[in-house]
Amino acid sequence: MSTGLIVNALRVATNAHKGQMRKWQLVKQEFIIHPIRVFHRLVMLDDPDITECDMAAAILHDTIEDTYVTGEMLREKFNSIVAATVVELTNPSKTFPNFPRAKRKQMDREHLSTISRQAKIIKLIDRIDNLKDLKFAPAKFTVMYLEESEKLLDVLTGTNKELEIEFRNVLRSFN
Repeated sequence: MSTGLIVNALRVATNAHKGQMRKWQLVKQEFIIHPIRVFHRLVMLDDPDITECDMAAAILHDTIEDTYVTGEMLREKFNSIVAATVVELTNPSKTFPNFPRAKRKQMDREHLSTISRQAKIIKLIDRIDNLKDLKFAPAKFTVMYLEESEKLLDVLTGTNKELEIEFRNVLRSFN
């Protein structure tokens, strides 16, 4: 693996997420920690189909959704593979913020059912990491997020057995 693509992805993501903080933390934590954890978990998988482009996309997975970064910017800065994977990981409902949450989440699940296996793996890791950060979230939000996560897992099942087991175990840890 050449480190240039990964280092560049880390630079872009760090700059894009500058000033953003993770929600629900007992101690404030910069947002960039989350994409780094997703990247690290992806690297630790024993999956020969995971490429350097997938690793870069893991670092960049929230940039289109949560920052000024666009798919076109990613194509120019990286390549069409990295950009396409990040676009796959971007919830289409973000362009419909006035829709009811249930409708937006259904739209996102329908989209996620069509994405590549590698993007689904990144999404599994992303959601596992988000769930682990819910410890200090308000109870009402936690219940809603857990229900949405169970529905999301239905769409992602059949992707990676190890991650699916971990996902279920994290869900169970809230019971």
